[in-house]
Parts: sequence; structure tokens; C-alpha cells
Amino acid sequence: LMVRADMGRETRPIANPNTSSHPSNASGVDRHNEGIYSTFQKVLSNSSLNEVKFGFNSYTSQNDSIVSWPGLPHAGDGHTLGTPRITLTGFAIGQACNNCPQHFDQNVWSIRDDYSALFTKGGRHDMRVGGELLAMDALSQNCRGCNSLIDAQGGPVPANIEDLFPVWNDVSTWNLAALSPLTRSYRVAVGTLPTKNPRRTYALWAQDDWAISDRLTLNL
Repeated sequence: LMVRADMGRETRPIANPNTSSHPSNASGVDRHNEGIYSTFQKVLSNSSLNEVKFGFNSYTSQNDSIVSWPGLPHAGDGHTLGTPRITLTGFAIGQACNNCPQHFDQNVWSIRDDYSALFTKGGRHDMRVGGELLAMDALSQNCRGCNSLIDAQGGPVPANIEDLFPVWNDVSTWNLAALSPLTRSYRVAVGTLPTKNPRRTYALWAQDDWAISDRLTLNL
């Protein structure tokens, strides 16, 4: 019996700091994986052996804004992080990550059985048979523009821009209505964010190395 496990994690609370941009541009990244693998061998006789392998692997990747916004357009899908992306003349406010919120989960289960045996019938046979199952469940959430995109380049940046955005990480304090005279377009993506992608893969195999004589072997 053999058992092996592994895990890893990458966490970046601020993934893309930029000293020339508004603090709300930043996003955070969290990625982690876990796996466990096991092999069990059993000698059935002096000429046969069975081996069973089991494995599980999980991977998660999450990219999100670092700003909390309970009122964002897709809050109903469980997302409360993000900001509108506001493009002003020569300046931008709001998340720079175009695909945030982005979430990906993948879980893969595997089981495999290998049976081998030696026997003599019309010559020596070295036979192997087996099967394998891979079961993958993936969940993807990737939405470009879900937190809205505001093009406010219809004029110069307001002189009181600091007063319009008093708290950089609290969208509820942002006075977006004051940008209406400058706004050229407003876009927001709609639809269902989560996408499930299940997949099941099966395999069966059989092989026989048949030594008919000392000089002739058939590989079947």
C-alpha cells in the first residue's frame, strides 16, 4: 500500500499594484491545489497480481477586486467584491481586472485497476487487463464587464474629483451621478455567471504477449 498527498497555495492580496492609478484598480489572487494518490497491490497467486490505483486532485483559482460592493449588479450570484470601471480623460477609477470576478474550480477523481497473470496454454501467456475511470467536475465563473463599464471621457476630469470619490474602497460613497454630463456610454454584462462542465472518461484495455515458441511471440 502506498499513499501520497500534496498541496500548494499562492495568495496575492494585491496582485497588480500601480502607483499611477487609483487604489481601487487593484485586485487580489488566490490559487490553491490539493491532491491525494494511493496504490494497493495484492498478490493473488504465484502467477497473478492485481493493482488498484486511486487519485483525487482539486484546483481552485480566484481573481477578485479588493473593494467590497454589496450592491454590485451580480450580487445575486454571491459576488460582493468589485467596482464599476470608470474611464475618465487621462485617468481611470475602479477595478483594472477586466475579467473579475473570475472563479474556477476543478475536481478530478480517478480509479484504475490493473490485473496481470502468467499461464501456459499452447505456449506461455503474459496477460494484462484493466480499466480506468476519470470523473471531472469543473465550475467556471468568468464575466467581463459584470460590474459595469462607464466611459466618462466627454470632458475634462472634474476639479472636485476627490470629493466625488471620498472613500476609495467603499463604492456606496462614490457620487457616480455627478459624472452624468461626462458619460458617453454605460455597459454591463448580464446573464448567468456559473458554468458547470462535468466530464466522465472511461477506458478498458487487454494485452496478451503469447510466446508460441522460443523464437516466436505474438503481441495481442
